[in-house]
Amino acid sequence: SKGVETTRLYTVVPAHVRCRIIERERVVCTDCGSSTTAEMPPMPCKRTLYDARFLAWLVTMKFGMLVPLDRVRLRLKSQGIDLAMGTLVHLIARAAKLAAAVDEEHWRLLTAGPYVAFDGTGLKTLIAGQDKAWDGYLEVFTRDELSVFQYDVTKHADGLAERLHGVNVPLLCDAESRNRAAAPNNDLAHCNAHPLRKYREALRVQPKLAAQGMHFIGQLYELEDEARDEGLTGARLRTFRQRKSRAVLERYKAWLLEVQGRGLPPSDPVLKVVKTTINHWDGLTRFVDDPALPLDNNVSEREFQRHAKLRHASLFAGSVRGAERWATLLGVVRTAQKCGLDVEA
Repeated sequence: SKGVETTRLYTVVPAHVRCRIIERERVVCTDCGSSTTAEMPPMPCKRTLYDARFLAWLVTMKFGMLVPLDRVRLRLKSQGIDLAMGTLVHLIARAAKLAAAVDEEHWRLLTAGPYVAFDGTGLKTLIAGQDKAWDGYLEVFTRDELSVFQYDVTKHADGLAERLHGVNVPLLCDAESRNRAAAPNNDLAHCNAHPLRKYREALRVQPKLAAQGMHFIGQLYELEDEARDEGLTGARLRTFRQRKSRAVLERYKAWLLEVQGRGLPPSDPVLKVVKTTINHWDGLTRFVDDPALPLDNNVSEREFQRHAKLRHASLFAGSVRGAERWATLLGVVRTAQKCGLDVEA
């Protein structure tokens, strides 16, 4: 008998950026002196020297592979393509303009769903006249496979309020006064992972009380795991939560009120968590009656992992417009990644 033995051999195939020389025949009329030239091959913009494939590669390098433009430039130069940094910035601007319509459609789909989760973090930006990088604010809005990023020069509620105008679905976000000010008429759901982390930090000072608080929230997560294993969604998940999760929350609320009445010093870390939890109880428990809502806002926080790596490597965005392009392209690339697509394609 005969068999087949298969062996895989890995090697490296160099990928090069190619520069094509396009010669087009130019014909001059002998009667009127006017000239005509054959049309250029299809390009993403008029009178461009870079085709759509090059733009896609550049966007993928920066926002998919998280390589800053200065390192992209060095890579190109090693292959004999010497482009100025200003040229690469210009190409990113062109790509962002082309991708803006896709980003807008993602926003439409996102805000038409059962809820929107969002969170924010910093993005330093160079602004003319400032002696140091400006601390701007990047916000992510997400749900399932959709992610949309938006940049604001400040963390004030005005920009957020403008974006959320007309959005009528529940909002999953941190329990900040800014978020309530920006969406006074929306149902706000808050993150139960936040108090869990605060209890964990308080273990060194109040090990017994902190462990008790963690136990209640841990039970909620265990119930969510049970519901997920049973494949519960929609009305069935709502019934499950109202029957089991609410019972845990009732015991948790009684414990919170008991701890609040113990007369602990204001600086006590557990007391701080207790007071915050009581003050935002409606938002922290909204998931019980809305099966679409998750228990926490970790989905938003995870979206910043790639942004944080790019931010660390790039240090800052070159301008406010550059930060806005950063947001647009990061959102389009991230959504493609979450959909399991080839970003460059």
